[in-house]
Amino acid sequence: MNPVAFLWSRAPETGPKDWLRAQVYSLKAGKTAHFSFRAGVFVTEVQQTRLRTYDHPFFLPTAQKQYQQRHKIREGEVVIDAGAYNGHLSIYFASKVGRAGRVIAIEPDSANLRRLRENLALNPDLQNAVVVECMLWDRVETVEFCEQGTGASSAFWMPDGIARKRKETTTLDSIVQEMNLSRLDFIKMDIEGAEVKALAGARQTIERFRPNFAIASYHVAEGERTLPRVEQALGEYGYEVETLFFGRECITFGTAHRDTAC
Repeated sequence: MNPVAFLWSRAPETGPKDWLRAQVYSLKAGKTAHFSFRAGVFVTEVQQTRLRTYDHPFFLPTAQKQYQQRHKIREGEVVIDAGAYNGHLSIYFASKVGRAGRVIAIEPDSANLRRLRENLALNPDLQNAVVVECMLWDRVETVEFCEQGTGASSAFWMPDGIARKRKETTTLDSIVQEMNLSRLDFIKMDIEGAEVKALAGARQTIERFRPNFAIASYHVAEGERTLPRVEQALGEYGYEVETLFFGRECITFGTAHRDTAC
């Protein structure tokens, strides 16, 4: 092992390493984003937005661009971030919709929820984001859920050695009704295989609001890829459907024609 690699391997994972990572990723991003690390907090500047997080934000410039390929989030909109994970995209969305808008961050994993709430607390100027602890499904029931404290927590992927918990599910229709939403413009969904069931539980919401969708559809559920079923479901709801691939992952977009009935 060369001396530089040896010193790097012996250095703590936080502090100087995070500062150096921020410098390197800023250079890679060029003019599209800037990262810094100060007093244990990452500061990210992207698309005229400044946000703070405790964990690495380096995926954010790419993720926000990918999910907004067919719908650019605007001031005053109401957005659902389903599968909010650590809240980076939720915070970004909240900054874009402004004080007149609203972001509902949905996440079922308890460890992810702690990080999400901690990251939101680092951005006290954003008072328009609310966290909903739940698992999206097509009905209210109790299912097994593999809590990994990562973006891969799922009811469909159960790796050996990871504890499983019983979680109560709910539907998008129920959340919209309980929160008494008067509009809904955009739903980003990355829920590790539950996307087909979540769409089935959103019929009333879709009929009423015709929100645009951006759904991570590269997962496997019940032995089948969810991509074709997501495309079919959105098509049956009357959406213009398009799937874009980003490496091995893909996002399926449902663009609404709001004068067209489902």
